[in-house]
Parts: sequence; C-alpha cells; structure tokens
Amino acid sequence: MHGAHAYAPIGLPEHYAVVTDAGEILASSSNPYETAPQAKSRAAVQEHIWNLVWRRRIVYFATLFASLSLAAFPLFHQAEPEFSSRLSFLSPLIRLTGVVLPGFAGWWIDAFAANPGWFIIHASIVSLCFFGKAPGSRRALLTKWAATGRPS
Repeated sequence: MHGAHAYAPIGLPEHYAVVTDAGEILASSSNPYETAPQAKSRAAVQEHIWNLVWRRRIVYFATLFASLSLAAFPLFHQAEPEFSSRLSFLSPLIRLTGVVLPGFAGWWIDAFAANPGWFIIHASIVSLCFFGKAPGSRRALLTKWAATGRPS
C-alpha cells in the first residue's frame, strides 16, 4: 500500500459498491480492494472503534463539566474561615499558586484556600478526567487488525 494515507474511515459499511475510473459500479462481491471475510472483519473492528468514540465522547463531556464546576467553584462554595477545616494545612500551598498566577485569579485562589477539601475533590475529578488513561486509538486497532487479520 505504497502512498496510502493513514486515515481510516470508521463509517464504511460492510457491504458497499466501488465506482471505477471508467464509471462502472462494482458490487461488494466484485470489490477488488477487500474480500468478503476482510470486509466482515473490518466491520467488526469498526464496531469496536465506535464504542471507543462513544467512550471518548463521555470522557470529553465529563472533563468539560468537571472543569466548569471548578471554574464556578467560588459561586457555589461559601467563604469559610480559612483555618477551620481539617485540611487547612493545604491553604498556604493553594495560596502559593498566587505567586505565578495573574491578579484576577485571586477570586478563585481565595475560594480554593477557604475550602481546601472541596477544592481537592474538584481538582482530582478534573485531573482524572483530563489525565486518565484514554481508550486506545482507532489507528492502533486498525493496525492490529491489518497485522493479525483479527479485529480484537
């Protein structure tokens, strides 16, 4: 497959027609590019890939929601006396970030430092969503399928 692109469409059905340069329409049984067993195997791989697409979509929206909840944190958490929490030892560390952040971030820093427990929970959720292990890529699945002839 010299000169082939690494792009692999995931919406190609198991049975499809091919149009030649001469304009002739070939049925899937006459397909010169893949046999019927290859098409069936490719369709099975594509089904796995669609599952990955949905998982990634869920992770994306979970990350978006968690990030928005962290951005809106000062709106929903009342400012408590900063050292009334059992996790108050984290407040100075949170305030230390103000050294490198611009002045307008003070609103968030104050809220995070006053509620370190809730901040750790929100920040952990964002971190898990953002840095958690993402499902495998469709290129990796298709490469494995091409090498082994099996979709899984």
